[in-house]
Amino acid sequence: MLFYTVQLITFRKKENPSQLPLGMIMLFMSVYLLLNLVEYLGHLPPFENFVYLFTTPVVLAIIPTYFVYFKKLIGKPVPALENSLLAYYFSPLFILSLNIILYLSLSKHEINTFLHTPLLEYELHSFSSALLFVVSILANVILIGRQVILSGIWFRRLIKDNSKIILGSPFFNLRWNRMLLVSLNLFIVICSLQNILHQEIYHFSTILLNSAFILSGGMAGYFALKQHNYNKEKRNLRANKPLPNMEKIRLSEKQNNERHNNYTIVPETEAEQIMVELKEMLSTKKPFLKSDLRLTDLAREIGVDNLKLTYVLNYKINTNFYSLINKYRVQEAKRLLSNPENNRYTIETIFHMAGFRSKASFNNYFREETGFTPSQYRNNLLK
Repeated sequence: MLFYTVQLITFRKKENPSQLPLGMIMLFMSVYLLLNLVEYLGHLPPFENFVYLFTTPVVLAIIPTYFVYFKKLIGKPVPALENSLLAYYFSPLFILSLNIILYLSLSKHEINTFLHTPLLEYELHSFSSALLFVVSILANVILIGRQVILSGIWFRRLIKDNSKIILGSPFFNLRWNRMLLVSLNLFIVICSLQNILHQEIYHFSTILLNSAFILSGGMAGYFALKQHNYNKEKRNLRANKPLPNMEKIRLSEKQNNERHNNYTIVPETEAEQIMVELKEMLSTKKPFLKSDLRLTDLAREIGVDNLKLTYVLNYKINTNFYSLINKYRVQEAKRLLSNPENNRYTIETIFHMAGFRSKASFNNYFREETGFTPSQYRNNLLK
């Protein structure tokens, strides 16, 4: 995990801004495991009590850092995530401040007693020890419990309220992100239990929790790696996309000019009128619902000849007949999938209702428009 963390934090952060917060998540988990090891094994006696300052704040910083990572991964402004770093990290900084105050006010013996006594068995013999108990409950029960509950709710709300931005991001994989968040929450719950129980290293509960640490930490690392590789693969595809050479560009321009000369040149005012009538007709009559719709049928509907309509599509709207019609069909499919009354229909029924003839064509155009397959889109709406 440490090797993976170093790679994420140090390598090519400019090309992939989400890499740094992902590395910080892994770093916080690694630091906690090291602090936990020092506390139980006692290999650094002078610093054994000192590490207590950071154990809970480090755990509290994991989920906020995940949402910073989430924000960087999307790469577009999401209103709910546009907070300052202080807002994200208020809880860990607050607990760290309280821990420092308590560390300076309590003796080393009192801290050592607290660290090696189960929280529910700890005796409150002074105001400072009572405050130490309260801060521990606040951090390990209230704040961590709040993070675990609200992070799942917030994640679902973010996906639901910003589906066009988030689900349309080419670098975001909903499955890996959901599993990563679940793994992180499992990890911090185990951390909380470890901090509350304070059992000896050979106690059964300690062995069980340490095993759970390995499992949850491994899961978090695995899903983080899957999302990172997905992100990296998408960025590499974009970066390595071959640029057309000048000869191809000149040939394409020549072919476009030849096609342009073969079309009927439509005056600007007439072209605008055709665009208005085309948009109105597609929105009201929805001829695209017919799977066998042809350019001739569309031209007949708005009362123009094929050449004029083709000219307007190619040179005024910058599209073609099939792209335009399938775009409207995808919009219709999204509308159908968003309606709870249509949940009883299969995806096959939906694409026929939207005017598509084949499932492969439907999936290709739908993914191109939304970034997700129709099934993934429906599942996201149901959550």
